[in-house]
Formats: sequence, structure tokens, C-alpha cells
Amino acid sequence: MLKNLCTLLFSVLLFIGIHTPFSAQTTDGIAAIVNDEIITFSDVRRQVGDAERVIAQSSLPPQEKTARIRELRLAAINALIDRRLIIQEFTKRGYQMPQNIIEQQIRSIIREEYNGDRTKLNDALRQQGKTYEQFRQEIEDELKFQAMVHHFIRRRVVVSPKKVEEYYEKNKHEFAPPKEARLAILYLSKHMRFDTKLSQSSPQDSDPLSTLAADIVQKARKGEDFANLVRIYSDGPYKENGGDWGWLTPDALRSELSQVAFSLKPGQVSNAVETEDGYYIIKALEVKNPSAPPLEEIREQVEQRIQIAESREIQKELIDQLRRNAYVKIL
Repeated sequence: MLKNLCTLLFSVLLFIGIHTPFSAQTTDGIAAIVNDEIITFSDVRRQVGDAERVIAQSSLPPQEKTARIRELRLAAINALIDRRLIIQEFTKRGYQMPQNIIEQQIRSIIREEYNGDRTKLNDALRQQGKTYEQFRQEIEDELKFQAMVHHFIRRRVVVSPKKVEEYYEKNKHEFAPPKEARLAILYLSKHMRFDTKLSQSSPQDSDPLSTLAADIVQKARKGEDFANLVRIYSDGPYKENGGDWGWLTPDALRSELSQVAFSLKPGQVSNAVETEDGYYIIKALEVKNPSAPPLEEIREQVEQRIQIAESREIQKELIDQLRRNAYVKIL
């Protein structure tokens, strides 16, 4: 999950406009040096603030929280370094951003974000501790960045009809709707009072709850009504309904349960799945395996997938080249 989060963060920084000042006037600490420019701690915090709060409010152990936040910040620093290198390359090549394009972009921001009122923009800048000149520089940097991305990356990606068809056939399963299953679940809590429910043949030195779970699985597989077993033994929800949870997708269950539940065939009963809180026994009542839509219905989506994948490859080549020829230091 964290890897996916860091990847998403990098993609957002690279392909979506952000307003991030890199002024050497900031005094809150230097996170990295990129040639003759700096990236500050506040630059990094602006990019990871929301994600850090999610981690900080999670139930993870303190040491793991710290490690994940550190990894998140490092990913943000590297993404900001790559972004800064691309903007610097614009200047090194002698390119210039026309002033009228910058002004046009500023007017567009005022119109869309401040209802056309420049005074509201100035008020917002004061609240952020920015000058108008800093704001204007951010807009200019963003335009330079987008121009370079288009010049070196996006225009080099050519998605032919043949490429689309081949990608679709190879990855068709990725475009199918999620698998669905109607599940009945029997739950045995490790905090339950189970002494009266145990099989008389259970060895005294065995885990009684584990033995009970195994007994229930055996009964269900021998043909006893699963709904009735749920009503007798379960400590979970929907007990009176025979444990029927209705139609679920894989992401509706915790991963250890989802993996088992969605490998079952209709009518099949799982082994007891032990978790920290108890044992789960799952029966698949019905299963749906949706197929991918026809290519013509999702052609645009497939093209976008290919564009993103190929853009990342080209982007990596460009970044590697720029880093080889640059002075970069993370502090």
C-alpha cells in the first residue's frame, strides 16, 4: 500500500500542476540542494501533509509510523528534485516562457479560483505569506515544467490501434469489474464462552476454539445446514440470517479473509481462518465472475493506460540523464 502511495505521490508531482515556491529566501531548513537551488522542509511538508496525517492517525506501532513517514518524505523529496531538474533544463536550453502566456494563466486562475476578483487572490497570498512575485514565479515554473514534459515525454508516446489491441488482450482481466460473491460467514470470537459448545471428543490439551472451528467445518462439509450452524455457534453479525452477508467484492473484507473467500466455488466451505480476534468459516453461496467489456467500450481507457506506462519509461530515462549531469544532495 505504501509503495502504491509513494508512486501516486510521484505521479501527482510530475504530471499535475502544483504551486510550490523554491525561493532561497526561505529559512525553515534545507531538505535538498539541486545545482544552485534548494528544496526546503516546508516544500516537502506541503506535498506530504495529508498523507502524513493519515499515517499519524492510523493504528500502526509508533516505530512503523515513523518509518513510513520517513519513506514518504524521501519519496516527496526525490519527486521535487526531479521536478526542479526538469525546470532547470528548460532554462539551460535557452527556452523562454512568453510573458503573455504567464499572464493568461494567472488570469485563468483568478477567474476559476477567485471568481475573477484579483483582490481575493492578494488576500489569499497574504494569508500564505507569499508575495505576488513569488506566486508569479511559481506559475512560470509550472508552465516551464509542463512545456518540458510535453516536449520530452508526451509527444514521444504514440499509441497505435495495434498496440491498443495487444495491450487489451494481454491485460483483459484488469478491465473486468471486480469479482463478486454472496457469502455466509460464521465467526468464533476468541473472547466467547465456548465450553458448552465443544465436541466431547476434543483432547483437553488442544486449543478448544480451534477444535470447535474444525468440528464445524467438518459438519458443514458433511452436509449440515450452514445457516443453522451459524445460528448455533456464530458470534458474528447476521446470525439470525444464517450469516448471509449478501454480495461482496474482494475489497470489502480484510485481506486474509478475502483471499480465502474469493477462491471458493459456489457451495464450497472454507477451512477455519484464524485471525487475532477469532476464527472465520466462510461459505460461498453464489459467485459472479464478470468479464471485461468489449474493447470498443473502453478503448480510451486502454489508450490512457498505455500512455501512462510509456510516459513513465521515457520520464525515467530523462530523469536519469538529468541527474547524471547535475549536483544533487539530500540533506
